[in-house]
Amino acid sequence: MRYLSSQLFIASAKTGDRILAVTIPKAATKLRCLMTLGQIVQSHVLSFFHLSAPDFLLGMDSEPANRNVFALIAADPELARGGIRLRQFGQEIIELLGGKKIHPSWAVPGGVSNPLSLENRTQI
Repeated sequence: MRYLSSQLFIASAKTGDRILAVTIPKAATKLRCLMTLGQIVQSHVLSFFHLSAPDFLLGMDSEPANRNVFALIAADPELARGGIRLRQFGQEIIELLGGKKIHPSWAVPGGVSNPLSLENRTQI
């Protein structure tokens, strides 16, 4: 759902671009793309590691009550930590660009509201 809502927000900014007949700067296009990629990473990791991986990795023949993220953590802590860290990375990109992890109001008609600072670029 977060992925969809962020895509709608980017889409609304793109619609504003077209209504205002503006061509956004190349840097803003790249930053919007980076925001979208951060959303894709965090959304897909959430979907796989938290929702699908217990079924795939623990086996469909295992007890349904035990096919959850907690059983996955117990079975393969390193894999589970990697999934959590990867999702965190996607969320950090969103936050560094938009100022918050959920529903940043950063993509605006004409570009983006704030540039990527050198400090945040280095952190990414």
